[in-house]
Amino acid sequence: MTGGMIDDNRSGTGGGGIFVQAGFIGKNATATISGGYITNNIMTGTGQGNFAFGGGGIYVNGFNNTVPSFQNGELKLTNALIINNTAEMEGGGYASCPNSQTKIYLKNGVALYANIAESAKEIYILASNAYGAHSGDPTYEISPLMLGGTAYQWKDDDGNDVTINRLSGQLLAINDEYLGLHTDIVQDTNAQTLARVIISGNYSLTRGGGIGSNGTVEMGESDLTSISVRKEWKDIHSSGLPESIDIELYRAIAGELPQYVGYETIVPDSSGNWVITFENLPKNDANGNTFIYTVKERPVEGYIALVTGDQDNGYIITNSIPRTPPTADYFHVWTLIAVLSISLVTLLFLGLHRRKS
Repeated sequence: MTGGMIDDNRSGTGGGGIFVQAGFIGKNATATISGGYITNNIMTGTGQGNFAFGGGGIYVNGFNNTVPSFQNGELKLTNALIINNTAEMEGGGYASCPNSQTKIYLKNGVALYANIAESAKEIYILASNAYGAHSGDPTYEISPLMLGGTAYQWKDDDGNDVTINRLSGQLLAINDEYLGLHTDIVQDTNAQTLARVIISGNYSLTRGGGIGSNGTVEMGESDLTSISVRKEWKDIHSSGLPESIDIELYRAIAGELPQYVGYETIVPDSSGNWVITFENLPKNDANGNTFIYTVKERPVEGYIALVTGDQDNGYIITNSIPRTPPTADYFHVWTLIAVLSISLVTLLFLGLHRRKS
């Protein structure tokens, strides 16, 4: 789909606007969408199966390996704005089931914001063994930056910041894990300018107001880098160290001020090393400008931090205890001694000078 409009349709099963079927016996079923409007479509089904992650605008079907005759349907979506969609349950913008694979990149990617749901307003991904042929441990990669380069500053349902490395990985069905994300951003001019696909005003009676998936969804194109950080402690005994520290990540392009992206928490490993890597970071902005990433430690009481290194070779943050300045009494005593010494030398000099005269 490179243009046109899919508007005001209704379905009692997955995909109010578009249904992407799973591939059958070695066949691929791929939908590529780079332009057009998918708006005001409705999915009214309830229950399990295709209904559970229904997809008001788009639904992508798929099966796990218990159904060998099928393979996941695929959606490749670029330069899209996914806004103002509604789900009665989770995932107003996007929801994917346990069998799904989700990749959301910055380059030619998407912007998800201002969607509506009971929880996980923008993104919801579930791991579970309760969905039969759709059960599994979903994998995911989610950009910390939206189309246009603005940082989502992702939050969970309790309003807590989500660490950057939580934005990629695999959820485990044995633990009934899920990922729910929302952003406080309600409008972004850069994303609106770059968008060629508009997915908006769609509704699901279950999950996935904009997009619901049991299959494979790729939004944007992979163009990623990583930033390593090592923590060192100078002249400090290990017994006096904090249990963890938080490191903030900033990004900029040449000539611009750094903007906050997110944070990660460092804890020492079994060998006492304090190291972490910020993963899944976009290399460039929409215009091909290379991002410059920098880091900063959130203040730790009783320590001062010095950052050295660069994004290519990794950053080193060295903490030390500031030297205690002299007390008032200590300063007063030594000042008095210094003054008396200078006075004595002056008197001796004057006395010698008079004798010579």
